[in-house]
Amino acid sequence: MTTTTVVEATSTNTAREKINTLISQLNAKVLERSDLIDLIMIGLLTQSNLFIGGPPGTAKTLLIELVSKALGMSYVYKLLGADSTTDDVIGGIDLVALQQDKVFKRNLNNGLADAQVACIDECFKANSPVLNTMLNIMNEHIYVNGHETVNCPLEFFVGLSNELAQDNTLAPFWDRFVLRYWVADASRESVLALLKRSSNPITEPQVTASLSIDDILAAREEISQVEIGDEVHVAMLDIFAKLREKLEDHRVSTRRARQLVPIIKARAWLSGRAKASEEDLSVLRHVLWEDIRQIPTVKNVIKEVLGAFEAQIEALHTDLKKIGSKLTQLSKKTELTTEDKTTVLAHKATLEDIKEKIDTIPTSTDQDTTRKTYVKRAVTTYIATCNKLIGGTEEK
Repeated sequence: MTTTTVVEATSTNTAREKINTLISQLNAKVLERSDLIDLIMIGLLTQSNLFIGGPPGTAKTLLIELVSKALGMSYVYKLLGADSTTDDVIGGIDLVALQQDKVFKRNLNNGLADAQVACIDECFKANSPVLNTMLNIMNEHIYVNGHETVNCPLEFFVGLSNELAQDNTLAPFWDRFVLRYWVADASRESVLALLKRSSNPITEPQVTASLSIDDILAAREEISQVEIGDEVHVAMLDIFAKLREKLEDHRVSTRRARQLVPIIKARAWLSGRAKASEEDLSVLRHVLWEDIRQIPTVKNVIKEVLGAFEAQIEALHTDLKKIGSKLTQLSKKTELTTEDKTTVLAHKATLEDIKEKIDTIPTSTDQDTTRKTYVKRAVTTYIATCNKLIGGTEEK
């Protein structure tokens, strides 16, 4: 019998704390999907349509189901096929209205126009007329039903597929997806961990955190207050220009550029910042591609524009190794001289400077983020060593 433990949702007072609790629980439940989980949250918080593509069995549907349950909102899931009709997606014809009022309208209950969270699976399988009925719902959140224009309660729209659209007539539908993520198969280590969960009586992480619509609205209000400096705007334009150089016919429309602003703000907000930095532009790697073959180029361009990460991080790492070596030597002494203590204080000041510099270094890949995290941990450890040597309070 499998025992189940729960990663408890702690009592929190702010929207960010509740969202971070949910993110933590989702990461514990679904392995190797941290970037996608962050992107789902960004999509929800900015009401940006999200496309998730990739091979079957990569937790695409599972993640959306988990998030929808945590939100407690009305959730509509539709699986499309070649024979799907507007009746299947929007709702059947309202026969009473047709017979009594001679008005052609649809029963919208439990259809796409009635959803707060909508998930359309195999979203490119249906024909273009069916997909075109979704366009106004996706962006303007309205649906013309007979003589009436209905305001739709949609908060978040997600499209899933194992492949990209092959038909050019689907371009308007594809263009509605501002956020785009291509899922890779899980690593050997993660598959092994999942197999152990399935076959052994071990703990199974559960998602128990919840968010109300008030939490979402509060978060959106805070995100709207996040500042974006001129240096970020300039870096965005540089990325657009370099992509035009490297990818034939690549362009970012004015409309799309404006759609990126709340996404960048949300990325900063989730990281706990009141002002967006160039680092937050790393999220654009999930926005600026049209075909999966473009993804490596988009990542490389963003990394190039955001600065020579390797050079910056290596310089800090070299400084850290020197400081670490000196601190190790001083730790071996039974008693520090006044001169030794002065040296330790100087090292601590340098470490504090490094700590500030790290936060300004932009990252564009998961490897960059991992290395940056490693250096930050080393800095924290060395500062604690300095405090111990001079009899200060150890940092938590």
